[in-house]
Formats: sequence, C-alpha cells, structure tokens
Amino acid sequence: MQKALIIHVGDAYGRSVKSIEKIKPNLVYFIYDEKYKNIIQKIIEESDDSFEKRECLIKDFQSILESYEKSKKIFKELKNEEYEIHVGISNGTKAMVVGLSLASVGYECEFSYVGSDEDGRENGNVKKGHEKVFDEFHPMKQLATIEINRAKRYFNNYQFSESLFYFEKAKESLYNAERMDMYIKIVKLYQIWDKFDNMIPYFNNKNDYSETTLGYYLKTMIQKEINDDENLKEYFYKNERDFMNQMDKNIKFLENKISNKGKIIEKDIYYYLPDLLNNAQRRIEEEKFDDATARLYRIAELISQIRLYEHGFIEKNRLKDNKVFHIPKEELVSKSNLKSSQFISPRPDFQNYKNETLKLSLKENFELLWCFDDEIAIKFLKDKKLDNLLSNRNNSILAHGLIPADGENANLLFEKLIDYSKKTFSELDECMDNAKFPKFRDIYD
Repeated sequence: MQKALIIHVGDAYGRSVKSIEKIKPNLVYFIYDEKYKNIIQKIIEESDDSFEKRECLIKDFQSILESYEKSKKIFKELKNEEYEIHVGISNGTKAMVVGLSLASVGYECEFSYVGSDEDGRENGNVKKGHEKVFDEFHPMKQLATIEINRAKRYFNNYQFSESLFYFEKAKESLYNAERMDMYIKIVKLYQIWDKFDNMIPYFNNKNDYSETTLGYYLKTMIQKEINDDENLKEYFYKNERDFMNQMDKNIKFLENKISNKGKIIEKDIYYYLPDLLNNAQRRIEEEKFDDATARLYRIAELISQIRLYEHGFIEKNRLKDNKVFHIPKEELVSKSNLKSSQFISPRPDFQNYKNETLKLSLKENFELLWCFDDEIAIKFLKDKKLDNLLSNRNNSILAHGLIPADGENANLLFEKLIDYSKKTFSELDECMDNAKFPKFRDIYD
C-alpha cells in the first residue's frame, strides 16, 4: 500500500524534511497559508526522496472550522485512493493542528511530530540538525478506548442497548470499522438471545431481509467471519480468548436447543430449562428480583409440562408448530385411572365437547401428574418450602400483588428449582455451563 503524508508548512521546514525522510511517502499533501507557499519548494529541494505533491490552501490560518473542513476532504480523498495515511503535526498554527486532528476521526492514520534529540533543546526550541521524528498516539484512539471499555462493561452486566450505543460511538472515533462491526454483531446476537428469541434478522447475499437461527448465525456469521479474516482472528484470539472459548460452548448449546428453522422437536424442550435458569441468574446478578422470580415461576411450570410430555399428555403438533403446551382430552381419557378421572371430570373445559384440549395451571399440572404417581409431582406437592416461595411470587408486583420480590427469596427459589431441574434433565449442569453468556476482557485488565 502506498503512503501519503499530510503536513503543515511553516518556517521550521526542516521538520517537514525529517518527517519525509523517516516516513518515505509516495505522496505529500502540503497544507499551507499564503505566507508560506514558497516554503513548499524548499522542502521538496532538500528532500532526498521523490514523491507526488498535492497542495491545500488555508485562507484563514486562525480558523479551526476551515482547517477541519479542508482536512476532512483530504482524508476522504486519500481514503478513497487507498493510501496508508500519515499525519505530521510539527508545523502550522494551533487552529490548523486542531482542525487536522479533528478531521482524522474515523480514519486509520498514524501521527508523528518532530522534536529534538537529548542535546537539541535551546531556549525551548529545537536546534537545527538535532531534529528527531517521534511516533504519536492517534488523539482519538484514547477516546475510542474509553468508549470500547464502557461498551464491554455494559455487555458484561447484560445492558446490551447501552453496550451497542458505546460500540457505535467507538466506531465513529476509531478507524477499525471491521472490528467494531464485529463487536456490534456479537452484542446484537446476545441481546436477542437474552430475550428468548431463537431467530436473528440479517441481510443475505442478495441484500434481502432474512432471518436464521442463533446457533447458525453465531457459528457462520460471527465465528467463521472472525476465523476467515486474519486481522480479526489475531485480535479476537489474542484479546478475547476466553470469550471465543465460551462462544464455542454457546454454539454447541444453541445447535442442540434450536432445531432447523427454529421449529420445536422433541429433544428441544429440555434445553429451555438451562436457558431459563441462566436467564434468571442474570436477572439476579442485576438485582432485578421481580424479573428473576417471574422466570423462575416459568421454570417450575416448564418442569411440569416436560413431565406431562413424558407421560404422553402434550399434543405434539401444537408444540411443534405453535410452541404451546396443550393437554389433549382424548389422551387423558384413554389413559385415565380413578384418581385422574376424579380430578379432570368436574372441570368445565373438560365437559365442554367443543374443547379438544385442556390448559391447566402450574399446580394443576403437578396434581394431574400426581394422579399417575409421577415422583417429581409427589415431591413437588409435598414441598411446603417451595410452595411458600412460589406463593411469594404470586403476591409480587409482576404477578397478582403489589409486593416487590427480594433477593433472598429469588436465590432460594433458584436453588430449589435447580434441584428439580436436575431430576428432570440429567444434562442440566453441562448445558447451563454451555449456555452461559461469555464476558469481554476489560481493556485495563
């Protein structure tokens, strides 16, 4: 890639010569005000290197705005011509340097200035013959670093909208759009996953709106894109190795949980248990105890629905097509015993011949299972401590009362339901580990 050097022209033109000698540009873009136009030729004559020359006149050397606007055009021009851009900030007025620095936002470029060697300072000035070129940190990279760090911390605290906001800000400040775009794609995926959606929208090769499963997107459009790009691969495996390792586990989990095209098949329902438990744990970490308790109540209900499914009391077609749990009356009648008949027969929805299925409450699900001697149902209905914890949920502000949930009850209910979930799904511990959201490494670690 060819190099371009942008420099201001001033009395100390030896600094410009030194910059050219070190950087060896193919193109030098001189920014000058009318007073110093004749200096450009002196710089060219004293430079040993040959290069293309371009010029930009600043009419008001005290105007930051003019410097910014004209410098912005230069950056755009050089970017479109695919130059590697270098910026020298040793000459020019303060307004010209500020305008040039502000214009560099969003562009990949390297800054340098000409100072002196150890013996080259005299009354605050650089002595001729003692000039030395120093590489300088891009002034906007520090801002981008701050924005990236904020974005990572918000992500690690499950505040995905805020994380996206700061990654977008970093993208505006930092030249490496590809890296920021990848961070943004990652955050959006976990934001969607956290909301229990199995599908993620994207634009396909025809630039048409489409959607695919989270597992496929994570594997093909995030992991594979990182691995296929040497720069992204080097960066992410060096700086986010733990994240990448956990991503491997996430892909394995999502491919088990979400079948092709997001349809539900028999094995899928078990994987919603670890996913819901992890989600509830994230809400507990955020101290959103009402949200956590609502999820935990759903976990208790899902356990009962899985047990009903195992007994053959869930209509498979409705589960597959509509992702809902309905109990077919026909199955109940064909498998009924004395206890189940006494439990079901009085129900109005059972007596109504128009109803092909029944929908029961959480407790009624377990009571029906008890009629068929289900061991988990028997334990559940005898568990007074669990009953009290679930009753607290019923009185909470997100259920039927006005009482906010508290952390102690949320944690106790979580631990209780972990035990019941393990009895329902033998792979629970491994799947919870595989489904755990990764954490970004703090920049300042």
